[in-house]
Amino acid sequence: MRSRYIIVTLVAIAVTATTAYYFANVIQYPAKGTTGVVEIYMTTERWRWDPKVISGIDATASSSPQTGVFADTTIRVKTGSTIVIHITNLDSDTAHGFQIDEYQVNAFIPPGETITIRFVADKLGMFIFRCNVLCGVGHPSHVGTLIVGG
Repeated sequence: MRSRYIIVTLVAIAVTATTAYYFANVIQYPAKGTTGVVEIYMTTERWRWDPKVISGIDATASSSPQTGVFADTTIRVKTGSTIVIHITNLDSDTAHGFQIDEYQVNAFIPPGETITIRFVADKLGMFIFRCNVLCGVGHPSHVGTLIVGG
């Protein structure tokens, strides 16, 4: 009877250790000092950015409506991450652009089309991204914030 108890106990310890190791690795991924790919699907129209889906470790995006059609959009990513942004222009009659000076990102988004931008977030800080195509009266407010840290 005692040997059965010891075997059951050892199996339980092995299962617990394996499960703990698995979850510890999931929680800690990526390991400190490593980075991954952050993929962002975002739309733009009439002077607003709207992040729809973001995937990747240590990344968030939000768009909070303010007044009218303007929005306060913030994207946060881990330093060293490869950022892939897919931007769809929902306007059928107006072109937009996407620019981040510090990362030499400068893209044109034709009406009704989707573009993809890729860069490595290797600079720590807060960066403004903006529409770089004169797109109408709300153009000066067509901005967002990229925060890179961690």
